[in-house]
Amino acid sequence: MTAMKYYQFTPLIGKYAQLRFKEGIETTSLFEVGTRVSQASLEAVEWSEFGDSQLHDCPIMNYGIFAFSEKAWSVLGDLLSRDVQAVRLTNISPRCYAINVLSLIPALDEQRSKCTFFRNGKVDRVLDYVFRPDLVEGRHMFRIPQRRCDTFVSEQLLDTAIGAGLKGFIKTKPVVQV
Repeated sequence: MTAMKYYQFTPLIGKYAQLRFKEGIETTSLFEVGTRVSQASLEAVEWSEFGDSQLHDCPIMNYGIFAFSEKAWSVLGDLLSRDVQAVRLTNISPRCYAINVLSLIPALDEQRSKCTFFRNGKVDRVLDYVFRPDLVEGRHMFRIPQRRCDTFVSEQLLDTAIGAGLKGFIKTKPVVQV
């Protein structure tokens, strides 16, 4: 069996525009992993322009919250259909979708991963990830209970995005091979 590679999802930022919520909008509870968000709750999204203000195919909205362009969703939607909810942002042009990660998978093998722990035994930091292959097979975007703000993606997802010429998707060193 070929080793599966997973990456911590880190869309490209810098010269591209980002999406931001209007001042005073509470976003941490809005995007609770595994909970669907409503269209109405996303009406408060507005542009925040950085660099040349050109939107790429995967703009950041807040830490751990991102969006896909219409092109990105059309390319990646089939791969992601069981792992995410795509919510159309009606007041943003060009058309894009907030990506709400629904898959929270207890895939971290704490014994084989290199972790630091709090005194109560819960994971503090993960230095080297090892995922259980039986839990991540066929999954292309997910989070783990120990690091709910970090999103992990499959190599297949990144290869598909990069192969389609989507801007903003980058491939760094894999965080885990299973």
